[in-house]
Amino acid sequence: MKLAADDLPAYRTGIALLAVHSAISLNDAIAAGLTGKAGRHQDHLTAAAELERSARKHRISNLNGVSHLRRLLAEKTASLTVVIVWTTLWCAFPSVVPNGFTCGLTLISRRFSMLRQVLSEEQQHARVQNAVANFLFSALIVPKIFFNARWPTRKEEVDILAVDRSGAGEIHVVEVKVGSADLVRSVRSIIEVPAHFRYLALFGNASFRPTEKTLYAADGMGRVGIIQVRESPQGDLCAEFAVRPERFRLDSSYFRQIDRFTAARPADMEIRP
Repeated sequence: MKLAADDLPAYRTGIALLAVHSAISLNDAIAAGLTGKAGRHQDHLTAAAELERSARKHRISNLNGVSHLRRLLAEKTASLTVVIVWTTLWCAFPSVVPNGFTCGLTLISRRFSMLRQVLSEEQQHARVQNAVANFLFSALIVPKIFFNARWPTRKEEVDILAVDRSGAGEIHVVEVKVGSADLVRSVRSIIEVPAHFRYLALFGNASFRPTEKTLYAADGMGRVGIIQVRESPQGDLCAEFAVRPERFRLDSSYFRQIDRFTAARPADMEIRP
């Protein structure tokens, strides 16, 4: 449940079903505690009714929980019915399936009936890169943006390198992390990359809460920015600051180095004259 909560839009149906099954397990446990026997009912609504009878027999007056369980079971039945129908149509009639979907992938539901295409790790990483680049493109002043840039040496690479003011301004670097990862180590890694502004962009890591101390430069001048990327129910990615960055101290020699870099490599995103 905790892992699923990191991406609520994608897993909300699964979270709901997990909650219902947890309630069913609790129902069985309480029934066993009251009667001394394990329930054998295949129909969960019958099991709920049996629990209500046992509760009344033991003079338990508050039965709100049983009523709520019945409502949850009804929603679960409706959800599974739609999933079964979609699965049957999907495998029996491939022509009704939209292009790009593969039989057997997970079914995710906006209202129990929306199909979600599963991307590879590389595709999802590139999507998040693009969303963060668009976010920086609107936040900076006429920036030049480079994907998978070799910076500061040819042996090192950053996910996004942006240079403000059409290549004549401050240097921004971003490391993108999708899903679970050692994010504390990622903060330590990006803080070592020479740039005026340094960011860690996260997708599927909504529960990550870095301590303030880990984000700051050793001398206190500079703070790593945290960009959270979320997916809307419609499938659109949206980036926003969870922690705003603060400017790092940077030796002026890096301006000459970035000038050579921008002269040698065309930008992936820029405003053309």
